[in-house]
Amino acid sequence: MSYLKKPLIGNALFVMAVLICGLAVQNTYYLQIMTFIGINTLLALGLNMLMGYAGQVSLGHAAFYGIGAYTTAILSGTFAISPWAGLLCAVVGAVLVAFIVGLPTLKLSGYYLGMGTLGFGMIVNIIFREWSSFTGGSSGFVGIPMLELGPISFVSGKNYFFLVWFVVFIAIVLCQRILSSRMGRALRSIHDGENASMAVGVNTHFLKLQIFMFSAALGAVAGFLYAHFVLFISPESFGFMVSIKMVTMVVIGGMASVWGALFGASLLTLLPEVLHAFAEYEMIVFGLILMLVMIFMPQGLTRGLIDIYERSKREKKTHGRVIVPLNASQDLQQIKVSQGNSQSGKELPENFVQGSLTAPEEILKVSSLTKMFGGVKAQDNISFSIEKGIVCGLIGPNGAGKTTLFNLITGIYSPDAGEVLFKGKNTKKYAVHQLVREGIARTFQHVELFGSMTLLENVLVGMHVRTRSGFWGAITRMPWVIREEKRSREKACEIIEFTGLSQYTHRPAGDLPIGRQKMAEIARALASEPSLLLLDEPAAGLNAVETEALGNLINKVRQKGITMMLVEHDMSLAMGISDKVIVLDRGRKLAEGSPREIQNNQDVMDAYLGRG
Repeated sequence: MSYLKKPLIGNALFVMAVLICGLAVQNTYYLQIMTFIGINTLLALGLNMLMGYAGQVSLGHAAFYGIGAYTTAILSGTFAISPWAGLLCAVVGAVLVAFIVGLPTLKLSGYYLGMGTLGFGMIVNIIFREWSSFTGGSSGFVGIPMLELGPISFVSGKNYFFLVWFVVFIAIVLCQRILSSRMGRALRSIHDGENASMAVGVNTHFLKLQIFMFSAALGAVAGFLYAHFVLFISPESFGFMVSIKMVTMVVIGGMASVWGALFGASLLTLLPEVLHAFAEYEMIVFGLILMLVMIFMPQGLTRGLIDIYERSKREKKTHGRVIVPLNASQDLQQIKVSQGNSQSGKELPENFVQGSLTAPEEILKVSSLTKMFGGVKAQDNISFSIEKGIVCGLIGPNGAGKTTLFNLITGIYSPDAGEVLFKGKNTKKYAVHQLVREGIARTFQHVELFGSMTLLENVLVGMHVRTRSGFWGAITRMPWVIREEKRSREKACEIIEFTGLSQYTHRPAGDLPIGRQKMAEIARALASEPSLLLLDEPAAGLNAVETEALGNLINKVRQKGITMMLVEHDMSLAMGISDKVIVLDRGRKLAEGSPREIQNNQDVMDAYLGRG
């Protein structure tokens, strides 16, 4: 499968480079420098998974580096336990600490998360310094034994070089496997938009905790290798400035790039050696480099260089060609062709069809729903019910509380009074991602696609709640995991074709025109196999051509028996497609009935036009 084979070339080149360096370089000093680059690459890889892919800032990651080093040093140096047993204890200890710290800390975000992790790093460093009976305190810890594995001794610089880079290679493969899996897509979705990620069914807190623990494990392994390489450790080796250096490696090398971690670690390990004569100004130089990279290549050197290369390729392809934009009639024809193809070809998979369109059963019941924001009642004693298989329009002036109602139904907000029953179950008992699993999906008033991911990847993230492979599945790549991935991609392509977006399958979602982005968001929502689909102003910002295409798509979805609620200001679309319409005004239900009844309701006309 092509998506599994992509990293093979890069990995092969990496192995060849390591072998050439290890066999050709005889100078002990150069081997030592390259060994330190490998240890720093491990640190950068772990932090890059957390920062670059999951979007979570950590300013205390050197703590895990220190936990790995001190654990193996104490066990092997003080208690004469095998260093390899010390490695296991170091990794388990770091993962356990990461779990305990991450459980509350990862509920924070932005600056607060950075401050929380900074505090954690400082506490751990104080423990290293003050628990002198075990750690040696400020004087450091001596007497760490050299590594041996059976007849193989790692006393020589060359043997240790190959050991470190073998571990780095394993770490790179593990990272690649995670990133190309269901878990990796979910991680990247958190980076692009955590609220949208939750809304499509990703348990964001659990996933962040998992990657935090994985990152801590890599940090502990790096600490183990460092301790048995230098044979002396002290608290200064794991302080705040080391955490900052790790962050700088990730940022300069390129966040969200496995090879960027290697590049950043290499650069920041070599710079002090090159600038040895200017050691007093080391931090000034680092700061200047970081500032220049952020100004001219905010994605980091690796991503920045790739972008320059891809831009030059596009310019060569378009050189001398005249690009003529489509006019409205051409665009309409293109949409009709796409939809025609989807109607005559692929349909939604069978398990997406929700049953009879005429089923009278109640799928959603809202009773006396109230929500306060300060002294403002955003929802004031709202009650209604929706029958299975219908399209229910939700209209009202700006500020009427329509999006707030959607947020209450989907669990983003908790009601102050009243209840929402979905299929007879109180939604208050469920987290946002659990409600998606139960069958509620939504789109957003302002498009919240995962812009850096392709349309196909967005739809695959939408299928997250209907698939089950996780961390261990990503790493082991068992046959059932590969089969699940294959089936998911086939289903995702069927959904994309159903929505008429096949030509955009492998395009970044953020690059699509706004009309296609609206349909892409519906495709992603459909991927969770919903019973109830909430569409929040899907026609906002669309022209007449795009609105017509959207209406056609909603009708196709209705034919599959999926119940829909539609917030819309385009009255021709809302009235033309809805079976029932609910009108809100200032947080209260103003009217409910058929489109014709609503159009003739005097209270509704007054709400929109004002009283004469």
